Amino acid sequence: ARIPISSRNPDIDAICGSKPRIVILNRMDLADPAATKRWAAYFKSKGMAAVPTDCKSRKGIGSFTPAVRQVLKEKLERDAARGMNRPLRLMIVGIPNVGKSTLLNYLVGEKIAIVSNKPQTTRNRICGILTKGEEQFVFVDTPGFHKPRTKLGEFMMKAASDAREGVDAVMVVVDAERI
Repeated sequence: ARIPISSRNPDIDAICGSKPRIVILNRMDLADPAATKRWAAYFKSKGMAAVPTDCKSRKGIGSFTPAVRQVLKEKLERDAARGMNRPLRLMIVGIPNVGKSTLLNYLVGEKIAIVSNKPQTTRNRICGILTKGEEQFVFVDTPGFHKPRTKLGEFMMKAASDAREGVDAVMVVVDAERI
């Protein structure tokens, strides 16, 4: 069984650099609620926002916007002081088949990304936009992130790495399944 640390590729830290992070603990319906709560506290103690979700049933997705506001609080305050209201750009990363495209589709309210049970269905960056009142979010869904073993794997890793440019924060999608 997978747990949040084991479903999190360590190379993601190197690619994300110092960008603020929101950890999406996906598939919370399959995880022990107490363990999920402990994982959320762990990631928060590391300075990241943590949002337990189940992308298929859409449970927990309502916590997304407050988590983004929390993680990007300083940027939002800076922009407000300058009289700016720019879209927030968020990159969605994670290992293959963890629910990145399902999350993107739900957040924007339409089927932008193809979703399947097979890994590497997403092979390029896919952008989606969500407008809520005065706020706008631009999401960049990336291919599943793993050690490349083929030219395709290298291409997909580069697509994920290149997506970091110009984003305000990174949403790291991990499995919340318990052992």
